[in-house]
Amino acid sequence: MAELIKNVETIKKFQEEFEIELSESDYLKESQVVQMSCVQACVKEAFRLHPPAPLLLPHRAIETCQVMSYTIPKDAQILVNVWAITRDPFIWEEPDMFRPQRFLSSDTDFKGNDFEFLPFSAGRRMCPGMPMAAIQVPLVLA
Repeated sequence: MAELIKNVETIKKFQEEFEIELSESDYLKESQVVQMSCVQACVKEAFRLHPPAPLLLPHRAIETCQVMSYTIPKDAQILVNVWAITRDPFIWEEPDMFRPQRFLSSDTDFKGNDFEFLPFSAGRRMCPGMPMAAIQVPLVLA
């Protein structure tokens, strides 16, 4: 919410989208919020800049392996630094800026398919609260 308040252009787009959606009724429905691209983009950008957990759950290497030029020994504890990934300038243009537009023309979601964007982790260890957050956060923001 603080990121949105600091970004006047995005607030204007937000308001325009609300006016269109609210023209038919006095209150927003969950089904309408899901279709609001500006709201969804703002939520994704907020999760990118401020992931719920900056480090994912620890993993353990079951065998020694090579990842790029690094040797990871058997039984080593491995932590994925989501905060660093979401602020990597090789992946994100202007990574420290709140720019929801980057998600308007992208199919990136937080279901763990896009490894540059993992606010809820991925795979079997994905946060069980992800579906609830995907619905509730945009609804509260709206």
